[in-house]
Amino acid sequence: HTTALRPAGLPSSRDRSPGSVRQQMPTQRPALGDVSNSGKGAGGETTHSAKMSGGHNKPRRGSVMGEPQLSTEVLIGRDFTATVGLKVLLTEQGKLESNLSSGIDLGLGTITNTADNTCSVRWEKTGTTTTHSTGKGGQYHLRRAINAEPNHGLGDATIAAPVLALHDEDEEVPKGISISAAPKPRMMETDGTLTSHSQADSGLAQFGLGMCYLRGKGVEADPTKAIEWFEKAAANGSRNALFNLGVCYTQGLGCVADRTKALKYFEQAASLGDSKAMLQVGVCHISGRGAPASETKAAEYFLRAAEAGEPTAQYNIGVCYGKGRGIEKDLVKAADWYRKSADQGDAMAQFRLALCYATGKGVPKNSVKAVELYKQAAEHDHGGALFNLGVCYSQGDGVIKNEETGVAYYRRAAEGGVAQAQHNLALCILTGVGAKKDPAEALTWYEKAAAQGDAKAQFAAGVCYEIGQGTEKDGARAFELYSQAAKQGNAKAIVAKGLCYKTGLAGEQDDEKAFTCFKEAAEKENPRGMFHTGQCLYTGTGTSKDEEGGLEWLRSARLKGFAEADTLLAEI
Repeated sequence: HTTALRPAGLPSSRDRSPGSVRQQMPTQRPALGDVSNSGKGAGGETTHSAKMSGGHNKPRRGSVMGEPQLSTEVLIGRDFTATVGLKVLLTEQGKLESNLSSGIDLGLGTITNTADNTCSVRWEKTGTTTTHSTGKGGQYHLRRAINAEPNHGLGDATIAAPVLALHDEDEEVPKGISISAAPKPRMMETDGTLTSHSQADSGLAQFGLGMCYLRGKGVEADPTKAIEWFEKAAANGSRNALFNLGVCYTQGLGCVADRTKALKYFEQAASLGDSKAMLQVGVCHISGRGAPASETKAAEYFLRAAEAGEPTAQYNIGVCYGKGRGIEKDLVKAADWYRKSADQGDAMAQFRLALCYATGKGVPKNSVKAVELYKQAAEHDHGGALFNLGVCYSQGDGVIKNEETGVAYYRRAAEGGVAQAQHNLALCILTGVGAKKDPAEALTWYEKAAAQGDAKAQFAAGVCYEIGQGTEKDGARAFELYSQAAKQGNAKAIVAKGLCYKTGLAGEQDDEKAFTCFKEAAEKENPRGMFHTGQCLYTGTGTSKDEEGGLEWLRSARLKGFAEADTLLAEI
């Protein structure tokens, strides 16, 4: 991964939002939202009680031919013995082998009596009781698997594990470059290139007049006239004027933007010892704006500016050493430069140095020190630092575990626009971990993160819409969100999308599209995707029948610890 650099004078446009690279931290406990494979139907679909309270009830168990118990569904083609108390399901998509016709929707029922190859079923939806013929030995045969609730491996409301990897942001170079402030009297002394007192007086006065026109102080603002006076001051050797000319041509202030001219002025100011100009020359070379991209030249200028004490340049050269950009990679030197910049109050440097301590890169690993530095960066509302503090407090990493404090940091980061923090905050609110349970508010935060393209949040929000958690059920919206997450390669969402096609939640029932989704997830080594792929191949559902190929995928799912695959293979 590469880390882009930022110029002086402006806070990063992404200080409040996460980047794409995350340093993986060791998990000290099972992540919130980890879902076990217990309580799932023999067909691989998660079983749900029909009377879920806000989606929080866990699946109930019952016995079916001595195998793990079912509640609302059974495996395609699976015979099961009718026993009193067993839950069964009828919908318009399938029927028991009985005298009931297709299209009847009786919902969830309970077998209340069995005798002489018949059984009675009490239906919860209608309150009626029906009698059905069974096969030899009192067995039923379900021709098609039925889904009463989404089959995403959800045993309870913890529908997606939180993001527990610390941010390691890859930043883009902001477009804006700060304008040098009007010099104080001492700046005439530091501008040591002036050759005479008269020249010094003229250069300083011309620069000051240019600033007046640029800012509209004492005169009507006129950036074009500002450039004229900056050019006169530059001719008299004012490096501040040269720097500001570079800014004007970068931003198009009083002129047509011209990156090449801007770089020329920055280079002239840098040659006169202006550290901020050195930084900007480095930015031009790292971004390829105004000159061919050259990380080597960029690193040279960043190092010069850093040695002159420029904090942002110290941060940037730290990035170069840390990533090996334009200079030989050296994690120790990277940490040293981050520390120098952090000591001057640079929030990004404080954040980067914290990551060094959190991961043991360039410094001895020290979680306590990492938290201290995250807090320093958090004082500047640095989004990544706020999020990482939430992770640290949630896990008890470097601090005493305090889930309420973790939620508080997640909330600050979420309000600042950090998508992963919005996701974690939603999960905490949904499950009541460190926060009051509120499914509606949880969905609001999932939606915010989903709108920023967070795939885990898109998947989680999709589940909420499918099961009606925090909102009314909306299959179309659920399918839309699953599709968004699936497009980003989220394996759980790909399986969910496939199940939407399988059940018709997508607006169409299409076994072939379902199989395509299952196969895609299986190839990503998702165990549920492997299971459904094997099931489809073995039965020839949505694809050509291939029993051996199906068995191979089922064995792969079993090796991944997927319990339903083990159950099905034992039966086969």
